[in-house]
Amino acid sequence: MYFSHAYVFVSRVKKECKRFGTRVGKLEIHICTKTKCTNRTVEVKVRSVDAAPGVHTGLTLLAEVQKLVAEQRLEGATEVREATCMSSCPVGPRLDLMQDDMRVRYIKRQRPTGRPDFVTWSSIDSIENEIRNWLGERM
Repeated sequence: MYFSHAYVFVSRVKKECKRFGTRVGKLEIHICTKTKCTNRTVEVKVRSVDAAPGVHTGLTLLAEVQKLVAEQRLEGATEVREATCMSSCPVGPRLDLMQDDMRVRYIKRQRPTGRPDFVTWSSIDSIENEIRNWLGERM
């Protein structure tokens, strides 16, 4: 009986948060480390204080984002995971930010897609700022 009441309460809280645009779940960061994806590189700033974008493969991007989350002490609000995508991904390396039922995929592409859920690496300032935008006051 207690479990069902708790479940109903949590689902109501999630519905209310969704109604007001508040996210409640943990931010999940998925970074593709599939071999064909990691052979490609992307130029992106991981930290906002970096002078210039660094050149990263999927594996180096994973290591840098894990370091960033540890330095900012965001382990309670953020989880960094290794993922694999298509075998010959033309847009890699890619990073997905997911929380509750929202997902944004950061991809390597020359021109923007026009979709808010597919963002090109060249259009963001840094990964740290993107995480900060997702977490808001929790960072």
